[in-house]
Amino acid sequence: MTEKIFEFVEKLASSKTTGNVLNHYSPDIPDNLIRRENLLLYLKYMKEIKPEVILIGEAPGYHGCRLTGVPFTSEFILLNDSKVFGKETAL
Repeated sequence: MTEKIFEFVEKLASSKTTGNVLNHYSPDIPDNLIRRENLLLYLKYMKEIKPEVILIGEAPGYHGCRLTGVPFTSEFILLNDSKVFGKETAL
């Protein structure tokens, strides 16, 4: 199952975009690596706790997912929620 999560994130990262759209998981931009890693951590944690529902954001905001790589997650949550991201997570 972890392999399927990795494949999902890689598929997101490889999605083609047009001139007015940014793929914030794309490997073409080196800084996006941390966003992919954050999303992998988040999805693996969700797999562990088995929530009944997971919401997936379609248009990431520039203060949240665009920065962190995780839908509906701000920088504050990323840096302070040790249950999901641990103490060594960085932006």
